[in-house]
Amino acid sequence: MVFPAIRIRTHLQTVTLFLCAIVAAFFISAKSAQSDEPKFQGVGSCSSSNCHGAQSPRKGSRILQNEYVTWTKHDKHAAAWRVLTEAGGRSIGRNLGIDHPEKAPECLSCHAGGVDPARADPKYTVEDGVGCESCHGASEQWLSAHTALEATFSNNVSLGLSDLTDAKDRASLCLSCHLGDGSREVPHRLYGAGHPRISFELDTFSALMPAHWQVDKDYTDRKGDYQPAHFWLVGLAVQAREAVLRIGRYRSTPHAAHGLPEFSTFNCFSCHHSLESREFERSNYGGKPGEPRLNLSTVELLSAALRGLNNDLAAALDLRLKDIAESEGEILTDNITKLAADLADQTPAIQQLKIDRKVCGKLAANLVGSADKAAKIYYEQAEQVAMGLSALFSGPCGEANSYGQQMGRLYKILQAPSGFDEAPFRKSIKEIAVSVTKNGP
Repeated sequence: MVFPAIRIRTHLQTVTLFLCAIVAAFFISAKSAQSDEPKFQGVGSCSSSNCHGAQSPRKGSRILQNEYVTWTKHDKHAAAWRVLTEAGGRSIGRNLGIDHPEKAPECLSCHAGGVDPARADPKYTVEDGVGCESCHGASEQWLSAHTALEATFSNNVSLGLSDLTDAKDRASLCLSCHLGDGSREVPHRLYGAGHPRISFELDTFSALMPAHWQVDKDYTDRKGDYQPAHFWLVGLAVQAREAVLRIGRYRSTPHAAHGLPEFSTFNCFSCHHSLESREFERSNYGGKPGEPRLNLSTVELLSAALRGLNNDLAAALDLRLKDIAESEGEILTDNITKLAADLADQTPAIQQLKIDRKVCGKLAANLVGSADKAAKIYYEQAEQVAMGLSALFSGPCGEANSYGQQMGRLYKILQAPSGFDEAPFRKSIKEIAVSVTKNGP
């Protein structure tokens, strides 16, 4: 990677930082006597043109300084609250018996960051949606300090700035909404009411965001280089653990209606598939037709990815998956708990895996191989394979070869979840497998 030359801080930058400190101090409110936890100041505290509100990136600055404008104009997180007031949001609310979804705690927990009113500064507003502090942490204590000339990343973190350097921590934060963490969830009744299906993969969703950062020398000095394959693999491990924990939570609290299971813990398309497309002529449904399958696609993919790289963990995960498939009742619940514990225990080892081009090639071969050999490919599995391959074919792992056309065809097959046909997906995977075998990533 080629880094731009390090520029000497100019007098103008020094003045700019001083002005930022003044603006930030203006937004800081006295701490609540009722709580020692820092308050959320709102995105307005970051929006000054001298801070993060410039219309375009500032030359000679180690930060872009147009982060607020990028978020406002291009980031869907900025519209997270507003969609609750639009026709679609109101229809979903109506179906759930919620007159004002833009005020409902179960909606605001994700669509506005779920800020406790007791920790909201008077300048904070839910209309901001998912703003700066939703990811970077309540800024009362670090907002002014982080603009000082002598400010350091470690000191900012000590004052409450969220440290998202580690892929595990970043994935956990994103998944708290993009999957659910117990305090906020998207159960099947929300899907039934019209809520879009939740999907996630750390590297792909990061790449789709309009970047309000730049991976330059200053970034890598503080946080290390960004490697898509590493963030994909660690993110997958965290997502697998969180998915299993979610299944476990709902095992202990059955659906309120007649004690039924929580259907969102199953593969959607094991039930939601077309009966008119004669799919039964092309698939045996893994030998279990008509039976809902627990959505363990991320665990299955993680196990497949690790073969030949961490055989002990891959074998342990396979054994747990086999036990889950063959058990029921309390034994099933116990096996799910054990699988979640295994994933939590082994994530550090996955984080330490050194990923070079050779390892990337092995990971890619494992992914296409798992899809090619699967008795039945559900949409959830297919999209995770595609997003994983996108990460592996990006950055240092794939810079020498281009899989753009093949990945384009793969994503085109995945455009319509309800109309997904695994036959063309398998064909496309076979083509990619040939290229991976021949060229590597």
